[in-house]
Amino acid sequence: KLGWEPERDEEKAAFLVATRQWEKVLACGDAAVPVLEERAEDPEVREETQWLLNEIKSAKELEELFRGLKEG
Repeated sequence: KLGWEPERDEEKAAFLVATRQWEKVLACGDAAVPVLEERAEDPEVREETQWLLNEIKSAKELEELFRGLKEG
């Protein structure tokens, strides 16, 4: 074990992307978006990063839709 703990969610997301722990990256939500966008053109992880960006965007849109339905 490294003993290192990320100080911010963005650092955690960057670590998870670097170690290709995709399900955990997805759980980071919006905090993962900047690092995913940065890596989106990397041919080694392009497919995964683009999929994750779409999943995070879709989840955010659903949250907004449900919030709107509750308020309406």
